[in-house]
Amino acid sequence: MKIYKTFRLMSVLFALSGLIILFTYPLRAQRQWQDKSKKEFIEYLKKLDTTGVNALKIELVTVSPGLTATTAFGHSALRIRGGVEYGPRDYYIDFGEYDTSLAFIWRFFRGGAKFYINAIPMASAYEAWDSSGRGLYVSEIRLNPAQKAKLVRIVGETLDRYPEGYEYSNFNSNCVTFIRDLIGNAAGRPVTIQNLEGRNTGRLRTTLYSDQNVWLRINENLLFDHDTDHVRNGHDLICVPNDLEKAVREMGLAGEKKTLIPNRFSGPGDSDFFGSLMLGIWIFIIVSQIPISFLGSFRRMGEKMFALISGIGGSIALIVVLFTSFDFMDETITPLVYSPVDFLLFKKSEKWKSSDFLLYLGGFRILMILAAVLLRVTVSPQNIDFMIGSALCFFTLYTFNKYKER
Repeated sequence: MKIYKTFRLMSVLFALSGLIILFTYPLRAQRQWQDKSKKEFIEYLKKLDTTGVNALKIELVTVSPGLTATTAFGHSALRIRGGVEYGPRDYYIDFGEYDTSLAFIWRFFRGGAKFYINAIPMASAYEAWDSSGRGLYVSEIRLNPAQKAKLVRIVGETLDRYPEGYEYSNFNSNCVTFIRDLIGNAAGRPVTIQNLEGRNTGRLRTTLYSDQNVWLRINENLLFDHDTDHVRNGHDLICVPNDLEKAVREMGLAGEKKTLIPNRFSGPGDSDFFGSLMLGIWIFIIVSQIPISFLGSFRRMGEKMFALISGIGGSIALIVVLFTSFDFMDETITPLVYSPVDFLLFKKSEKWKSSDFLLYLGGFRILMILAAVLLRVTVSPQNIDFMIGSALCFFTLYTFNKYKER
């Protein structure tokens, strides 16, 4: 029996070891060839003389947004070419590489994700983006010889400075902000968007893309705190690829976009189906609580729908505040508006119905929302007015109904 148990344990350990090797070997192999390519690129830059640097063609690479939460904003990279297109001296410098391991996902949700800077052949990047179905565009960066030499030097120094990657930040440290600052340093002036079109906060810049993705739309409405609602200048607001491309072109630092791969995904269209659906749900929830007799049959359904939306949303927001360290999510006032406490609305208890518990619950939640309003107009001006207004309206009607039933 002991031999059998030992054999079974060894079999399990062997199987686990095999799975670990199976899932991690491709990642290790990928990192090995990318590290080799990066070293070759750094050595290539060091050997360039003035004539070689002047002959380089430097382009801003922009990748169109994808359909998933991680691709919804698009991507930016640099292309530095010292020979024929897609040849051995045509490099793609990527400031946003990451692995997809469970460890990375955990670090990402903790707010300490590491991203890597790689230099790989442009031919490899082209093949990868071509298989993804997303559009690939380039714009030649217009720099004089001195500026070009400075950009190449800074690129090499940046690759040397972050061999183990850098800490990712959605608004302050990503593939876009690295390239923004590299081009600005080389040109001798900060890269800045000239026309903000009224979108002068981080939230307003990113919702152009996130509104088309259900998860991102929910995430940003729930979790973004007042940091994303601060009015920023045209330089600090550049954190998405299309803004970077637009800014360098407006400043005369880049030519028009050239299409290398057409985008195969259809656009989001003019209709906002998800937004209209959510608005319809909220209208039903609020109307169901209006103290009119013929609406009474819908009241319980409205309470359950609110309990589901608020309970889940409040739980997510509370977990993010308590257990992650995102600098743009750690001070959200959402848990005061949506709360796990609202799961109590699901429970149907005759004891609660005959007592004042539900009346007190409604009053308590009104106080929580009013506390959010106070923070909203003072130290934490977070742009979640629809959430605050709809929740306050619901609990005002809900509490009034419980008072009448008393």
